[in-house]
Amino acid sequence: MKEILSVQSHCDDLKLLLENAKQLYESVIPLCPVEEQEKTLGFSSLCKYNSEFIQEVETWLSGAEQLNNAAQTGEEADLNQVQLTSFEPCVNKEINAPLV
Repeated sequence: MKEILSVQSHCDDLKLLLENAKQLYESVIPLCPVEEQEKTLGFSSLCKYNSEFIQEVETWLSGAEQLNNAAQTGEEADLNQVQLTSFEPCVNKEINAPLV
C-alpha cells in the first residue's frame, strides 16, 4: 500500500506541474514573436505525452488499489474486473514528444 500511495503522490505532483506549465506557457507565448511561437509547437506534444502517461498511471493505480483492497479483506480479486496492466507507459507510443 505504501508504494501505491507513493505512486499516487508522484502522479498528483506531475498533474500539478503539468497544469502550471500549461498556464505559464499560455501566458508567455503571446509575448513571443511569431517565429518563436512556431518553434514551441513541441510543447503540445510534450503535454499530450504527459497527459497520456498520467492517464495510464491512474489506470494502473485503480487496478493496484482494487487488488490491495481484495488482499486486505481476504477476498479474491476478480482479475477480469481489475484493469491492472503491465506498466509500460507511453514508451512505445509515437507521440513525438521530446524526452526531457
